[in-house]
Amino acid sequence: MTATRDSHLHTCLRTVPMHPMLLMMMLPPQPQVKRATPLPSAKEAARAVDSRSLYVRPFPMTATLDDIQNFFLENGIEYNAVRVRRHVRSKDFKGSLFLECTSPQESDRVMTLKLEYEGAPLRFEKKQAYLARKIAERKAKSAATGQQEQLTLAMLEEMDSDCEIPALTEINRNVDLAAVAAGQQQQQSSIMTLLPATGVPMGVVTSGSNADVVLVTGATGGVGKRVVQRLLQKGRVVRALVRDVNKAKQLLGNLPVVPGAVLQLIAADITQKQTLLPEMFDGVREVISCSAVKVQPKEGDTPDRQKYYQGIKFYDPEIIENTPEAVEYRGIQNLLDVVKERIGFEDGKVILSPTDADSADRWGALDDVVMGGVSESSMVFDRTGGEGGAAVLVFRGIVRTENSGGFVSVRCKNFQPVLDLSAYEGIQLRVKGNGLRYKMIIRSDTNWDGIGYCRSFDTTDGEWQDIFLPFSEFIPTFRARTLRDGTTLNPASVASVQLMLSKFEYDGELNPKFKTGFMELPIASIKGYLKKPVAPKFIHVSSAGVTRPNRPGINVDQEPPAVKLNDALGGLLTYKLAGEDAIRQSGVPYAVVRPCALTEEPAGAPLEIAQGDNIKGKISREDVADLCVSLLNQPSAVGLTFEIKSTIPFSQPWQGADSAAAGSRDWGSELSAAGLKRGVTGKTVNGVYTGKEPESEALKKQTATV
Repeated sequence: MTATRDSHLHTCLRTVPMHPMLLMMMLPPQPQVKRATPLPSAKEAARAVDSRSLYVRPFPMTATLDDIQNFFLENGIEYNAVRVRRHVRSKDFKGSLFLECTSPQESDRVMTLKLEYEGAPLRFEKKQAYLARKIAERKAKSAATGQQEQLTLAMLEEMDSDCEIPALTEINRNVDLAAVAAGQQQQQSSIMTLLPATGVPMGVVTSGSNADVVLVTGATGGVGKRVVQRLLQKGRVVRALVRDVNKAKQLLGNLPVVPGAVLQLIAADITQKQTLLPEMFDGVREVISCSAVKVQPKEGDTPDRQKYYQGIKFYDPEIIENTPEAVEYRGIQNLLDVVKERIGFEDGKVILSPTDADSADRWGALDDVVMGGVSESSMVFDRTGGEGGAAVLVFRGIVRTENSGGFVSVRCKNFQPVLDLSAYEGIQLRVKGNGLRYKMIIRSDTNWDGIGYCRSFDTTDGEWQDIFLPFSEFIPTFRARTLRDGTTLNPASVASVQLMLSKFEYDGELNPKFKTGFMELPIASIKGYLKKPVAPKFIHVSSAGVTRPNRPGINVDQEPPAVKLNDALGGLLTYKLAGEDAIRQSGVPYAVVRPCALTEEPAGAPLEIAQGDNIKGKISREDVADLCVSLLNQPSAVGLTFEIKSTIPFSQPWQGADSAAAGSRDWGSELSAAGLKRGVTGKTVNGVYTGKEPESEALKKQTATV
């Protein structure tokens, strides 16, 4: 540096005021500037940040960072940063965050504020206290969950205290979950057989179109583990969806199994959709949903959650881990998304329907002209030709037998991808008959001229009728010749369907209900149908009280704590109701059970079953589990939402002394005696409480009075 430039630097350094953290040193050959005090280490800096940071919750999952930052500014909070907590893999907002204030004094002041975000009171906790609490919880849990949890704890304690906390809450879900989410496990290892210890018995089907698996979520919870136990006692194949495999092994690994019973585990989390891999649900035909947000006393609980489970003595509660929105609502939506096609829709799976004029374009004629005949046909759209003037598709043509002909048919374009109809019993057609006998042909591959699985059906002239064609009655044919090699239709792979009117049946036999000339067959729908009678296939354990927050005329002081504390608990009951609504709107055959306060008392107490969401009291988890399993075989329960409690006073312990028949209730009779109605929810609609009236009827009355 030249002398002139040195002098300029001298002048600048002497003129510009120095920051208190900087020190000017006049050392040859030129002046130097350095810090008056050295920089703190990374750990020291992190501890300083932690000392002025707060853990804050709950926020709705839909809240944006801008919304939250503006909220803090509007409430006069001085902060350096807002660090939202997100799921490691999905990146979804978890509903909680870390707020770094400008100083420890500012964080102390914020702790005293009473703030609400969208009606939910915010809870503030020092970040250092939060971290200490999480570590203590892991230590308490490690004693019960073994070495893997201990390794997880060691990882937790060694992590920098300023890390993003998703690692704290996600890491203990166990290594299996992370591997599954990353797609690093093969299909066969994503489902683990726990019972019998020797593996799946010979002849028991656990996957594919012939499987009949019951999925249980929340399988390590108070109700869920009892549901698993009862299903195994009935010889069912059970697949338990769990977050913690080690915990599941401990709680479920010693359950007795009868011949034919199998218990499988899948490691996943309903709040994280990417962990719900399709192969995990192969063969699932029924679901018992026992998942629930985790609640514990603010003062803490024992490792086995004795305070929470006892259900009688009241402890001031708080939500831990995931928010009610994530579990009770988003989680149920995620679960429905992956299982609804596998368990089937109550009204059937529509394959083809007359939605518009283009719907006829999916069909093409395949007539006897391919053999030299002169018959012709097509599928046409008729906007008003159906029942009540509704739209229909019409299979229409002229059949001739000249030149060795004698058939007309229409075939749809190949489905892409192929349809999986393994949840269904067969194909249902709604047609206006003409007295003739037709064939329904299903192809399980996309080849143009391959094996066709056929089932003939008769129609009644001039009448609209439902035709039911069980998959088990379709016979394999090739060009009207029966195959006798044991080939059977796989309903999990339906590539196309075809309708045919033919002079011949099979193997040269004549069709006894065939005629030449003009023909037409109006078709209102073609769909897969569930086995009759349809019983509930999605059983959901919700809670009494879900419709009571903000109900007109309700006295919250006379309601159970969950109603009074709904907002303080992050909208617990509000999101439970939203989850119920998602089930009711999904189209699956369901039943929603709303138990009152759950206890560890034995089964067998006298019960009250009601609708309208007004009853209060308690009920044993044993009875609730028994009811849930029974509902799988109660067709009359489809579409029901109801509450249930014991008639034993809340303050009076039930010892089961008068219950010799506990566990052998006639649930069908008890449900029938309760006079339950389909569609009753007890919700408040447009400011009016619907009570014990079906919601749809209440809405009609409201509309009529407007």
